[in-house]
Amino acid sequence: MKISIDSAADVLYLTVATGAIKKTVAEGNFIADYDADGKLIGIEVLNYSKAANGLTFAGLPDYTPANAGNRQKAVRPQEGV
Repeated sequence: MKISIDSAADVLYLTVATGAIKKTVAEGNFIADYDADGKLIGIEVLNYSKAANGLTFAGLPDYTPANAGNRQKAVRPQEGV
């Protein structure tokens, strides 16, 4: 699994498998990509900064902008910190 974030476009893409995308299904700010067998390839979240509502990768010990796309887990900031 791989997470990629394009801050300029405000898009997050979660890659869950490799393969050629044959079908795309959109629902609101979410777009799901499937291969020819119906296997989920990835999920795109449009307007990520609004959808994330404070979700950040910065709280993880090994966070750097260079490896931000390689994170597999996000954390919500603690209240009052």
